[in-house]
Amino acid sequence: CQAIEDAYVLAQELESVNSRDEIGGSLASYAKRRLIRSAVVQGLSRFASDIIIRGFDTPAKIVTDDDSNGLKLKLENFNYAGIVTRMLQPILP
Repeated sequence: CQAIEDAYVLAQELESVNSRDEIGGSLASYAKRRLIRSAVVQGLSRFASDIIIRGFDTPAKIVTDDDSNGLKLKLENFNYAGIVTRMLQPILP
């Protein structure tokens, strides 16, 4: 959760403050440290949202089908959207 990360980094920055004059510098350092991480999380979130809105599908998968002729392998959702979704699952938030 971004709020927990923010609180942790803010606590680290304010921990070394000894006077009111140092607070501004600590807050600037906090903002600098959080900028890249929060931008990455926001970008990945938007990317995931675009995938969901524009064609998110159930991921492609291989399933077993046990019928009277024995065990068969069957592909489900084996289409472009299903394959892309399966490939992107590890990096989506």
